[in-house]
Amino acid sequence: METTLSYFPAPLPDEAIISQVARYHIQRAHRSEQLTYDELFNAPPFSLTFWVPPFLDRLANKLSGDAEENLGHLLERSTLLPLFRVFGKGIQEEEAGNQKIGFVAPRRTVGESGTTHICPSCIVEDAEVHGSPYIHLAHQIPGVSACWKHETKTIVRCQYCKCPFEIRKGLILSPWQGCNCGRHINGSASPVEQASPIEVEFAKFSRDLLEGAVFIEPELLVKVYKSRILELGFRRGGNQIARAELFSAIQESYGQEQLRKMDSAYCNGRTVAMGARLVGYIFFMFRL
Repeated sequence: METTLSYFPAPLPDEAIISQVARYHIQRAHRSEQLTYDELFNAPPFSLTFWVPPFLDRLANKLSGDAEENLGHLLERSTLLPLFRVFGKGIQEEEAGNQKIGFVAPRRTVGESGTTHICPSCIVEDAEVHGSPYIHLAHQIPGVSACWKHETKTIVRCQYCKCPFEIRKGLILSPWQGCNCGRHINGSASPVEQASPIEVEFAKFSRDLLEGAVFIEPELLVKVYKSRILELGFRRGGNQIARAELFSAIQESYGQEQLRKMDSAYCNGRTVAMGARLVGYIFFMFRL
C-alpha cells in the first residue's frame, strides 16, 4: 500500500509540475534530489520538463484523496497535456497493475524537454504576490520565447555566468536558490530584452489557448482548418488547398527566425514534416 504524503504544495497560477516538485524539495529541506524523487515517484531522478512527465500516476497515488482524480488534476493544471489534446492526441486509459490510472502520457514530442524558459520579472513579481517565485507553464510552450504579461524575452540561462537553468535529469532550483555562481535571477541584472511584437502576440495566443483548451475530434479539426484556409483564399482547383501559397504566407507573416524557434523540422529544412510534427504549425493556421 502506498504511503500518503503528509504534504505536497498546491499549484500556484500557471505553475508547471517541475516547479511544484522543486518547491516540495526545498520546503522539505531534503539533502539530495534522489530523496525527493524516491518520496514522490519511487524512481531515480528523471526529467520533469517533458510535455507530460512520466510517473505522475505514482505521485497521484501518494496524494490524499482519489488517485484518478489526483492524476487528472496534475495533468490538467500542471502539464501541457490540455494543449496537446486540443490537436487530436487522445489519451487512453491503461491498467497499472490492478488499478486503472485513467491516463497514459504521450511519448516524446518535439519541444518537450531540454530548455526551461524563465521571465525575470515574473520571478520578482511572484515572490511579492504569492510569497514564492515559480516556473510558469505558459512559458514552456514550444515556440514561446516571451512573457505574455511583461512582453519581454524569457531567459534560459543565468544572466551572469550563462549556465543553463535546466540540467539533465535534475530539478531546476535556480528561481529559489540562485545559480551555482551565487547570483540570483532578477529583473535588474542586465536590461531585460524587449520581445518583438510577433513574439508577444504568439506568447499571448499560446497562453490563451492553453487556458481555454478543449478537446476537438481530429476529423472536425481537419475540416475547420481546411474551411478556414479556403476562406482565406488559399485555393486551387475546386476545394484543394494551395499549399505552396499557404506556406509562403506563413513564412511572410511570422518570419523565418520565429518559425525556426517554433518548429525544429523547419529549422532543419524538413518543411514537409512540419504539419504533422509540431503544434506550433497549427497555431499559424489559426492566426493567418
